[in-house]
Amino acid sequence: MHTNLLVSGGSPDFGTIDGLLATTADGIGTSAWAGVAAVGVIVLLGLVMIVRNSVLRRRGGRIPAVVRDLEARGYLTVYATDGPHGPDWTLRRLRMPDRTLTATERAWYFAVFGTTLTTVVHWSEVRPPSVHAWPELRAATDPPRPPRDEPAPCD
Repeated sequence: MHTNLLVSGGSPDFGTIDGLLATTADGIGTSAWAGVAAVGVIVLLGLVMIVRNSVLRRRGGRIPAVVRDLEARGYLTVYATDGPHGPDWTLRRLRMPDRTLTATERAWYFAVFGTTLTTVVHWSEVRPPSVHAWPELRAATDPPRPPRDEPAPCD
């Protein structure tokens, strides 16, 4: 019934809600089951994210060879310890970076200790350096580009 409510003076017709109130054999509506399933999926995703971020990251993990080289050259020490979430590696700064570091070593040094140069860091809190943040590192990792006046070789 699509009449103008101002002319007819009646109440709007929203139709019946029998479809929303339809029940299954056990008395719960199908839309209720869909809601329970949606909540279950959200809870499951939340649990997966918690496990991924806490359990998997708390393991010390492998320290890259670049960081081990910095340890061998006397820039930092690495030793096993109990971190905030279990077994972890602790890195302690011994000296400041200097000009003898390569771009990759410098990038890892600042990724470990940050720009504030904290003295002690747990390895589980370290994020690898961003290649985009260090132009020298990007130049060292990218393949050489041909000059613009020469076409690229075809394989």
